[in-house]
Amino acid sequence: MNIARELGPLLKQDEVILWQGRPTRYFAPGVGAFFPVVFGLGYAAIAGYGAYVAFQGGVFIMLAIFLMILGLSIASYALFNGMLIRRWSHYALTNYRAFVMIDHPLLGVDTTDWPINKHTDLRHNAHDPMTITFAYAPRRFFGRSMRVIGFEHIDDGLNVFRVMMDVRDGLH
Repeated sequence: MNIARELGPLLKQDEVILWQGRPTRYFAPGVGAFFPVVFGLGYAAIAGYGAYVAFQGGVFIMLAIFLMILGLSIASYALFNGMLIRRWSHYALTNYRAFVMIDHPLLGVDTTDWPINKHTDLRHNAHDPMTITFAYAPRRFFGRSMRVIGFEHIDDGLNVFRVMMDVRDGLH
């Protein structure tokens, strides 16, 4: 994916790409994956026991196997979804906005931008690779909670954070 070509029609006249990059592809499940993984594995274990009992003489073995696969799918989705989204993600920073592009194989390219101005709350974690947050958006299904928007798991995080601070302060 060529970021400059994708962003070309979206950029203003005096807008310049200052940084572009991608997140690392490490397997790093978040804290939010704990409960779905436990639920999915517990569900699969109970369904597996049901398959064992059904195999002993019951007729519901296909249903039990389906439910076991469903539980394993819930656990797998919670573990691997973040890694897949990061694999398809591309980031860009201009002198006005931050862009997050997700090049989904089935859905195509989804480009979202957020302004970087004096009201932007820039934060970063001290981990390596670094995550820089700059916006918050309501969750799609749970309207009360907010999801954090930012550049996740980037290698040159301190340099990008400095450039973002300069953009926020109007130095670029």
